[in-house]
Amino acid sequence: MRKLHVLLMVVMLGALIWGLNAYAQPMEDITFNGAFNDGLKGWKVTKDGPGEFTIKVEKQGNKNVLHIIRKGSHRKKGYVCISQEWNPPAKGDSVYLEIQARINFQQLKTSGRWSKKDPKSACYPIHLLIYSPEKCIYDWGITTRDNPPGYPMNYIVKPDKQWFYFDTVPTPIKGTGVKRVEIKFEGYDFDVEVNAVKTFTAKQF
Repeated sequence: MRKLHVLLMVVMLGALIWGLNAYAQPMEDITFNGAFNDGLKGWKVTKDGPGEFTIKVEKQGNKNVLHIIRKGSHRKKGYVCISQEWNPPAKGDSVYLEIQARINFQQLKTSGRWSKKDPKSACYPIHLLIYSPEKCIYDWGITTRDNPPGYPMNYIVKPDKQWFYFDTVPTPIKGTGVKRVEIKFEGYDFDVEVNAVKTFTAKQF
């Protein structure tokens, strides 16, 4: 009887492992220079708004860190955006972003008063966007402050001046692929550091 019990346990464990493997997703990191080892090579950088911008890759210990600072905005909306694009679109069943970053300072206390009327105009010190060839398919902010009621709630709060890791939820791209990813640093004055970005495509069995 004991041997039969052990055999049943082995069979059940095998079935569980097979089931987990059947739903596993082989992943591929399609990001170029996501650790900024070659500076900003492979990244398109754009900016907008008044004030003084500092956009540079610094050596911090054994890591390369993208450091972005905006000051002198005089409370005028602005941003820095780093992006990568795939042509043709990168294929897969889903896509998601991983980022390791630190928000040292943000002056804008909410996602912007204008975002109460138009949620698509929300500003965050770190704003993650993923695009298919046709449209934006993922839109999420990272900030250090909660929005009050009536403002957009598409964000997560992280402590300021602390390194954190964040990964987006897998977003379906089967049949379309992923065309572009953007990481925008938005608001009034801000100070943000990023030391790793990964864009994964995944395929289901």
